[in-house]
Parts: sequence; structure tokens; C-alpha cells
Amino acid sequence: MVIDDKLPKSYGSSEQVGEAISKNVISTLVQLQSIDYQKAGMANMGKAEGFMERQVKGWIKRYSQSKTEEIANLDELEQWLEAHIPVNPETTIVHNDFKLNNMVLDQNDPSKAVGILDWELSTIGDPLSDLGSTVAYWAGPGDPAMGINVVTNQPGFFNRKEFIEEYAKQSGRDVSGVAYYVAFGFYKLAVILQQIHYRWKIGEIDDDRFSDLNKAVSNLIDMANQTRSGRLI
Repeated sequence: MVIDDKLPKSYGSSEQVGEAISKNVISTLVQLQSIDYQKAGMANMGKAEGFMERQVKGWIKRYSQSKTEEIANLDELEQWLEAHIPVNPETTIVHNDFKLNNMVLDQNDPSKAVGILDWELSTIGDPLSDLGSTVAYWAGPGDPAMGINVVTNQPGFFNRKEFIEEYAKQSGRDVSGVAYYVAFGFYKLAVILQQIHYRWKIGEIDDDRFSDLNKAVSNLIDMANQTRSGRLI
């Protein structure tokens, strides 16, 4: 069972299953990160050294190559991201696109996961990078349009702060610097949408649903800036 923008009727209401699904996502991520990638023969999946630096510089380059208009405070955000790149506190498997709708849940029990999808970006690196991306996708009821399908803004689901606190509890990791990773998560999502909008604008994609993705991009940049200044989580 893959959950995108609505819950299956068999699960019941969000008030009934939101917490269970929230904890399931977190425990699945923690379980993935607990795998000994060296013993599992995955040491050649990527290069852990300099992981976050490559990520940050790579995504900034992607944005510059697909830029279509000026967005307020974008330059300041990119400068801050480059100036505060963290060094991996540890190295684990990194899915690189870990989110609720890339998980397969048990059709009868939303507290259980039976699979994880979309492994093409997986590597080894900083585990908090996956946490940041997952939290960025974890939309709340007060969020502006983010250009993605959301279900976690319904009653019963953890909010972002609760999600992070539960992750810290389950993983035992220090999440005091998590704002950086979440801000970067919002930025990465903004870049993904900007690339789609750019392709629409140059006529490579003939689908007017993508004509206003620039608004979501602007919202995500603002959310990233709010996060880095301590106003969102």
C-alpha cells in the first residue's frame, strides 16, 4: 500500500492512524540507517568523505542551470548553505529520496512497512541528510503550496518538530543541527520543481500544470529561510 495524497478507507481516519504511520516512517528510516553497509557489501555505493559538500554544491549548480526568474533571498540561502556545510558525524546508507510515498505499507497494518521504493539515488553518507529531506516533504496544515501531493497535514500525523523528536528518540542521534538539513531539504525540493518548471518554460514539456510551479519554488525557498532562522521547526 503506497500512500500519496489520501489514506485508504481500510486504514480508517487520519486521527486513528496518523501517529502509527508517522512512527512507521521514522522507525523504517532508523532501521535502514542501522544496517552495517560495510558488512552488507555496500562500501562501494558511494564516497562518504565530502558527501554533504558534493550534495550542496551539486544542487546549487542544478538550480543555476534551470533558473528562470529572481526569487527573494535565494542568494542568501545558497551562501548560507555553502558556508555551513556540516561534516558527516557518521556514515550510513543514504536513500536520498526517503519519504512516505516511497514506502510500501502493509495493507492491513499501517504501522508496518513491507518495502522501500526508488533506490536509484542511494549512496552512503550523512544519515541526517535523509532526515532533513523527509522532514521537508512532511507537510503540515499551515504550509503554503509546496507543489507536491501531501497527506501528513491531516489531523493525527506528527508535526515536523514531533517527527524530529521521535527520530532522535529512536536513533539516539544528536539532532541539534537538524535545521541545516531541513533547510537543505526544502532547497532540494525547490530545485526539483524548478527544473520541471524550466523544462515547461522552454517548451520541452507541454503540460500547463507546471506553469505555476515557480510559486511553489518561491514558497519552498522561503520555508528554507524560515528553517535556517529557527522560525519553522
